[in-house]
Amino acid sequence: MRIAIYGAGGHGKVVWDILRVSGHSVVGFVDTGEVPPELLGLPVVKQPSDLPEFDGMVIAVGQNRTRQRLFERMQSEGYLLVNAIHPSAVLSERLTLGVGVVIAAGVIVNVDGEIGDNVILNTGSRVDHDCRIGAHVHVAPGTVLGGNVAVGEGAFLGIGTRAIPGMRIGAWATCGAGSVVIREVAPDSTVVGVPARPIRRATPT
Repeated sequence: MRIAIYGAGGHGKVVWDILRVSGHSVVGFVDTGEVPPELLGLPVVKQPSDLPEFDGMVIAVGQNRTRQRLFERMQSEGYLLVNAIHPSAVLSERLTLGVGVVIAAGVIVNVDGEIGDNVILNTGSRVDHDCRIGAHVHVAPGTVLGGNVAVGEGAFLGIGTRAIPGMRIGAWATCGAGSVVIREVAPDSTVVGVPARPIRRATPT
């Protein structure tokens, strides 16, 4: 496929490499920020319509709410959001994958996992059996989730996060780098440490 990448930062370069080694052709990058006009020998433009013709698009932005907005906007404008999966990833045959998913090198996802739309499973992350990862989640490099962990929409799991089996991590929660989750994480809260404890609690509604 001929694919456009939305996002010309470091994560965009990772996605370019995933697509390249998977046999796809990248036509260029889209980025509205202050970025050079070229990346990895390819054009960087402000609008997808400025690129050569392409078949699909990957949103390559690490920040979850920004990625969600771009994902929804690109879908509404009729662009096909496709998955970027590194060939070294080990994925169970019994796995449900959404659209616009990025799965980087060295990832393992075990049996009966559910991965929502626009999720990033970053380098070397491990997702054991029966885990449910909601839409727009970013699982950072080196994260390990035990069996039957549920991660709510838009949550961010920092580098090296660990979650024991059966844990629930709420929507739009943040787990700091190196956190070890042994208790439920409330939606919209931030936890850090070993074991993970809240440093910012969800705002009461």
